[in-house]
Amino acid sequence: MPKSLGKTKKRSKRAKSLKLIWKERHQNLYRTSMEFRDTERENSENISLTDNCEITATCSSTKLCQPLLETNTTGPSFVTTGILTKEEIEIVPKEESPIQGNRIVELGYVLEWATSLQFNHSKICSVGKLIIVEEIQKGKGLTSTIIFQCNFCDERYAYDTENPNRPKSAINVGAVWGTLATGSSYEHMTEFLSCMNIPAMNGKLFYELEAELGKEWEASLYGSMENANSREEIAIKQQQICSDGTP
Repeated sequence: MPKSLGKTKKRSKRAKSLKLIWKERHQNLYRTSMEFRDTERENSENISLTDNCEITATCSSTKLCQPLLETNTTGPSFVTTGILTKEEIEIVPKEESPIQGNRIVELGYVLEWATSLQFNHSKICSVGKLIIVEEIQKGKGLTSTIIFQCNFCDERYAYDTENPNRPKSAINVGAVWGTLATGSSYEHMTEFLSCMNIPAMNGKLFYELEAELGKEWEASLYGSMENANSREEIAIKQQQICSDGTP
């Protein structure tokens, strides 16, 4: 018999033996896991989790990291991660977002920076994720500044909910103008905003804007009166007078 044929038969016998060992160990591993699962179902109690909780599992090197099967140098090796027990499951509440409730924003401006924020940051930090860490509202009325921070490199970004390059806040001025134009007051506006779960404007800012609007309305009124007086004088000079004597 040729030597090559003898070597081929020896390799085929070795392959069959390794295949049998592999199959037997898979069966043993399956039976062990099924027995353990049935035992845990009988002895363990149900663990109820709420929507605002997440599970963090910790591995014990003495209990979980030991392989179920010994490694055999002549056969395939197995790597097992173990099975967590009820005592080794830690329930950690999720952190609440620093922004609660609703906001009035300049939607076009917010979408402009929000859609490119994470993409631009990934150019300098490809593994980090930007999360909201703070909202600054003091002295800003119905607008605010949102602070983002990378959870990997700690880089921070600050963005406003309204374009800060304008001389006046259109949102705050519009809220005060609409409140006064409808005959309402600061208390009415705060009650209206609270029903929509929107943080109210500070009273000091409201009355400052009210005074500024009052001056603008007064100047506009005087301008309209002077314009009407000049047109009346022109009508008299041109003798454009109605039958009742009104120019």
